[in-house]
Amino acid sequence: MFGQPEYPPLASEFRRDGMVSSNTYQVHISVFAEDEESALQRGAALARSKAMNLLLQEPMISARISDYGRQEIRRLVDAARVVRVHQESADSWIVVLQVSRRGLRDYLQKLY
Repeated sequence: MFGQPEYPPLASEFRRDGMVSSNTYQVHISVFAEDEESALQRGAALARSKAMNLLLQEPMISARISDYGRQEIRRLVDAARVVRVHQESADSWIVVLQVSRRGLRDYLQKLY
């Protein structure tokens, strides 16, 4: 529509969920918010929850992971950081969260 601002698309590398390198696990989530700060607050919590759920479903992690293993994953997710807050439309935002640790893939595979 005439007069509506155009929003550039989010780069494809930020639209991936899962291991993006041996050191980084990434999730993205869409949220409705009036401004970037609100999107960050809402999106960070939702993205952490999504990251926790997806990590526990990863094939590289044992289906019979112990409480200790779950606590370690929770600790990693709690330390994750939002690397991008991207506006898709007037009230729609994409929040990208990355869980990073040197040797993350190997570390997750060794959790019991």
